[in-house]
Order: sequence, then structure tokens, then C-alpha cells
Amino acid sequence: MMRVLHIVSHVGTYGGERFVPALAAAQRRAGLDAHVATLYDGPASRATMEVPLHSAGRTYAGRAKGGGFLFFFRLLRLIRQLRPDVVHTHLAHAKHWGRLAAMIAKVPTIVHTEHANAFREPPLKKTLARILHRRTAAVVAFSHAHAQRVAAHDGVAPDRIAVIPNGIEVNARALDRNAARARLHVAAGQHVVLSAGRLDSVKRHDLAIDALALLSRGLDAQLFIAGDGPLRDALLARARERRVEARLHLLGYRADVGALMAAADVALNSSESEAMPLALLEAMCAGVPIACAPWPGAAELFAEVGQIASDASAAALAAAIVSALRPEALLRARAAMPLARETFSIDATAARYAALYRSLTPDGGRSPSANRSEVPARYPWQRLV
Repeated sequence: MMRVLHIVSHVGTYGGERFVPALAAAQRRAGLDAHVATLYDGPASRATMEVPLHSAGRTYAGRAKGGGFLFFFRLLRLIRQLRPDVVHTHLAHAKHWGRLAAMIAKVPTIVHTEHANAFREPPLKKTLARILHRRTAAVVAFSHAHAQRVAAHDGVAPDRIAVIPNGIEVNARALDRNAARARLHVAAGQHVVLSAGRLDSVKRHDLAIDALALLSRGLDAQLFIAGDGPLRDALLARARERRVEARLHLLGYRADVGALMAAADVALNSSESEAMPLALLEAMCAGVPIACAPWPGAAELFAEVGQIASDASAAALAAAIVSALRPEALLRARAAMPLARETFSIDATAARYAALYRSLTPDGGRSPSANRSEVPARYPWQRLV
């Protein structure tokens, strides 16, 4: 049985922190011996209960606590004890420390998934990443546009990049719209615009609030943001300045975003940078129209099942929301839903990664680019529209 060790900064509630343990759990269901190791401690997600979870140390946000850089030696010892066939790294700190430890431990195959779409590393880290990429069997991107950015900015040879989309746990049961709207206390006739993401500057929730202020009050759009973070007070103040505080609802962190999608008329993403946001996958799998800021890759992923803003302005985002509220947008989203569920299920993602691992082992004999055929240049639902 192939043993895979995923190394991640920590497991938690957002994005890659949530994706990694879910992927490992799906891989275990598919017959791989998948483990997760964290570089520093964090709140465990539900999926980690299904996966052996190892902690290499106690650090936070890149700064050592209670042991300094001993976490690296604990990680190295852990790798040597587990003797994985594949070490698979995720997110910023594991991108460097995890791969370096795997190389020292002489792990046969190293894979890295690049979760970032904004490459802002300082020169020293960028140089280190380029050196580590040369010793990495494959780097995974989420879309073809994302792959091009990884190649250009991180110096990875294109034939060593595999395109594998993110995946989520798809709820096969029909979502209850009335129950979801009741939980949000939505009145009849109100339009729910739902955004999910930590309250951080890169998510540009300020832009979403400015767009809300430009929408006609006759439209009665209510903006719900599921997420928490340091900008909560600033966003509330901005809503008061724009006189939309009554139409802004900060929900805090919610573990039930997938279920809340049933209440939404539009799933909104206003970020300046994303790679493949899980919340929009949850929207697609729920048949909810999307309005999205124009970060690189957004058009490839969502243009034909959603509305991509023409530029990163409040006016363009407001226009995308209005377009997403039209009946034809809902028809497209509903038509795409079955294929989106098939394409973006976490089990389908786990199967694609298993195929990649096999292609990189000594018996596989194929390059990672051979897996590109599994993800066409145009996503499968696009033939419906």
C-alpha cells in the first residue's frame, strides 16, 4: 500500500488548511495510507478525525515557540519513522521546510501543491523555492492559468506541472432553501449575496461593501460574509460610511457554508488573488450563480457558469452581481450543477492525485504533464452553455 505524508503548516478552517485533511481522508477511503503532519498546531477540522495527524512542533505564523527550530528536526525524525513513498507539501511554510526535510530524508517522490496565486515571496525565499522545485517530482496547479503563473513566477518547467482542480465533499442530499434562509433570518423578497472568506485585506470585502452600496435599494440585496479576521471593525465602519450597515451581515466563521449556499441567490468572490476558492466550488455544486472579481484564472474556471467583473472596481463587481441575479444565470448554474459535482468531488480529486503519484513512482515512467489530459482546457460543464 502506498504511504503518503501530507505536510502542511496547520489544519484549520479556511482554504488549504481545510482541503488537506479532506484530501487525505478521501485518499484513505480509496486505499492509500495517507497521513497529515503539521508544522505548527492549529484547530483541527472535522476531516482530521479520519486521518492520522502528526505535529512536528509548536510554532505560529512562522515564528518558533517552545522549541525554536527544533520543529524541523522533529519533522525530519517523523518522516524517517513513517518512511512514506510520497511526501506531498502544501501552503507556504511546508513549501520550504517540508520539502527540505523530505529531501534530507531521501523520500523517493516529492509533490508540492501550489495554493497561492499571488507570488510575493522575498528574494531569498524565492531562490530557495526555485532550488526546491528542481528536486520536486511534480508541482500541482489548480487551473491552466494558474499553471502558467507557477511556471512564470516560480521557474517550474511546464512539463513538471500537473493541473488538478481542488475538490470538496459534495452533499448528495438536496439542500433546504427555506431552512437555510430561515437560519439567516432572510425576509421574503430579499436577495442573498453570500461571500465566504477570512476578513483579510486580500479578500477585498471592502470592495464587496462598496459594490453593495451601488446596488439599487429596490433590488433589496443583502450581503452576508461568512468568515472572521482582523478587519471586522473596519468593515463595519465602512458599511456605516456607505450607509449599508443594515444590509451587511458579518456571520463570523461558519463551518456550514456549503449548507448556507442553499439560501444564496448569488455567491460572491471579491478577492484580489485566489487560486481555486472552495466556496465557489460549493456554490457550483449547489447550483448557485457566481459573481467574481477578475483574478487570474477566474475566467477559465467560472466565466461560463458565472459573471466575471470586467475590472477590479466596485462598479464592475456590482454589475456582475446584477447579472448573476438574472433568471438566465440561475438556469446556467442549475444546468452545470451535475457535472460540477462530478468534477469537483473530493473523491475525484483524490483519484487524480493517486494517478499522479503512480506516474511519478519508479514503475510509473510517465511525466506529471501526462495527467493534464484529465483536466481539459475547457471544463466539462462548458459544453452545456
